[in-house]
Amino acid sequence: MSAFNHLKAVRNKHMVHDVNAYAQSHVAAVLNDAKSSPSVAALLKCAAVLQTLDQTQHATFQRLLNKAADWVTAQSQILYDAIGRSRLEATLYEELITRPDLVANTVTIDDVHIRCQR
Repeated sequence: MSAFNHLKAVRNKHMVHDVNAYAQSHVAAVLNDAKSSPSVAALLKCAAVLQTLDQTQHATFQRLLNKAADWVTAQSQILYDAIGRSRLEATLYEELITRPDLVANTVTIDDVHIRCQR
Protein backbone atom coordinates (compact mmCIF):
# COMPACT_ATOMS: atom_id res chain seq x y z
CA MET A 1 0.00 0.00 0.00
CA SER A 2 2.94 2.35 0.63
CA ALA A 3 4.09 2.06 -3.00
CA PHE A 4 0.56 2.75 -4.24
CA ASN A 5 0.25 5.83 -2.03
CA HIS A 6 3.61 7.11 -3.26
CA LEU A 7 2.68 6.62 -6.93
CA LYS A 8 -0.69 8.24 -6.33
CA ALA A 9 1.03 11.24 -4.75
CA VAL A 10 3.43 11.45 -7.71
CA ARG A 11 0.50 11.28 -10.13
CA ASN A 12 -1.32 14.00 -8.25
CA LYS A 13 1.83 16.08 -8.16
CA HIS A 14 2.37 15.98 -11.92
CA MET A 15 -1.10 15.59 -13.38
CA VAL A 16 -3.95 16.43 -11.04
CA HIS A 17 -3.13 18.73 -8.10
CA ASP A 18 0.09 20.50 -8.93
CA VAL A 19 0.07 22.76 -5.85
CA ASN A 20 3.19 21.93 -3.89
CA ALA A 21 6.78 22.91 -3.32
CA TYR A 22 7.94 20.61 -6.13
CA ALA A 23 6.36 22.91 -8.71
CA GLN A 24 7.25 26.57 -8.48
CA SER A 25 6.31 29.38 -10.82
CA HIS A 26 7.56 32.92 -10.51
CA VAL A 27 7.31 36.13 -12.51
CA ALA A 28 9.79 38.98 -12.31
CA ALA A 29 9.79 42.43 -13.89
CA VAL A 30 12.91 44.07 -15.28
CA LEU A 31 12.44 47.76 -14.58
CA ASN A 32 13.77 50.69 -16.56
CA ASP A 33 15.09 53.64 -14.60
CA ALA A 34 12.56 55.83 -12.80
CA LYS A 35 12.41 58.44 -15.60
CA SER A 36 11.85 55.99 -18.46
CA SER A 37 8.61 55.07 -20.11
CA PRO A 38 7.51 52.34 -20.08
CA SER A 39 8.63 51.58 -16.56
CA VAL A 40 8.71 47.82 -17.27
CA ALA A 41 11.49 46.82 -19.68
CA ALA A 42 10.64 43.12 -19.74
CA LEU A 43 8.82 40.37 -17.93
CA LEU A 44 10.60 37.17 -16.99
CA LYS A 45 8.94 33.92 -16.03
CA CYS A 46 10.52 30.99 -14.32
CA ALA A 47 8.88 27.61 -13.86
CA ALA A 48 10.68 24.83 -12.02
CA VAL A 49 9.33 21.33 -11.62
CA LEU A 50 11.47 19.01 -9.53
CA GLN A 51 11.21 15.36 -10.47
CA THR A 52 10.15 12.56 -8.14
CA LEU A 53 10.18 9.75 -10.69
CA ASP A 54 12.82 7.05 -11.02
CA GLN A 55 13.96 5.76 -14.43
CA THR A 56 11.41 2.92 -14.64
CA GLN A 57 8.48 5.26 -13.88
CA HIS A 58 9.72 8.13 -16.00
CA ALA A 59 8.92 6.86 -19.51
CA THR A 60 5.31 6.09 -18.68
CA PHE A 61 4.68 9.42 -17.00
CA GLN A 62 6.57 11.33 -19.70
CA ARG A 63 4.24 10.14 -22.46
CA LEU A 64 1.22 11.15 -20.40
CA LEU A 65 2.62 14.55 -19.51
CA ASN A 66 4.05 15.78 -22.83
CA LYS A 67 0.77 16.67 -24.48
CA ALA A 68 -0.62 18.33 -21.35
CA ALA A 69 2.62 20.26 -20.80
CA ASP A 70 2.57 21.61 -24.36
CA TRP A 71 -0.99 22.88 -23.89
CA VAL A 72 -0.22 24.44 -20.51
CA THR A 73 2.87 26.17 -21.91
CA ALA A 74 0.89 27.68 -24.78
CA GLN A 75 -1.93 28.83 -22.51
CA SER A 76 0.43 30.28 -19.91
CA GLN A 77 2.20 32.32 -22.58
CA ILE A 78 -1.13 33.74 -23.75
CA LEU A 79 -2.09 34.71 -20.19
CA TYR A 80 1.40 35.97 -19.41
CA ASP A 81 1.31 38.32 -22.38
CA ALA A 82 -2.29 39.45 -21.92
CA ILE A 83 -2.44 39.91 -18.15
CA GLY A 84 1.04 40.25 -16.74
CA ARG A 85 2.41 43.15 -18.74
CA SER A 86 -0.80 45.22 -18.64
CA ARG A 87 -1.11 44.86 -14.86
CA LEU A 88 2.51 45.77 -14.26
CA GLU A 89 2.41 48.73 -16.64
CA ALA A 90 -0.61 50.06 -14.71
CA THR A 91 1.42 49.97 -11.48
CA LEU A 92 3.52 52.93 -10.37
CA TYR A 93 7.28 52.52 -10.68
CA GLU A 94 7.71 53.27 -6.97
CA GLU A 95 5.49 50.30 -6.10
CA LEU A 96 7.17 47.97 -8.60
CA ILE A 97 10.68 48.71 -7.32
CA THR A 98 9.69 47.90 -3.73
CA ARG A 99 8.23 44.48 -4.51
CA PRO A 100 10.10 41.48 -3.07
CA ASP A 101 12.92 39.82 -4.95
CA LEU A 102 12.31 36.54 -6.78
CA VAL A 103 12.91 33.61 -4.39
CA ALA A 104 12.59 29.87 -5.04
CA ASN A 105 12.24 27.48 -2.12
CA THR A 106 14.30 24.39 -1.38
CA VAL A 107 12.30 21.17 -1.14
CA THR A 108 12.88 17.61 0.03
CA ILE A 109 11.42 14.23 -0.93
CA ASP A 110 9.05 14.50 2.03
CA ASP A 111 7.37 17.53 0.39
CA VAL A 112 5.83 15.34 -2.35
CA HIS A 113 2.80 14.59 -0.11
CA ILE A 114 2.25 18.15 1.18
CA ARG A 115 -0.17 20.60 -0.46
CA CYS A 116 0.88 24.24 -0.38
CA GLN A 117 -1.41 26.69 1.36
CA ARG A 118 -2.75 29.31 -1.07
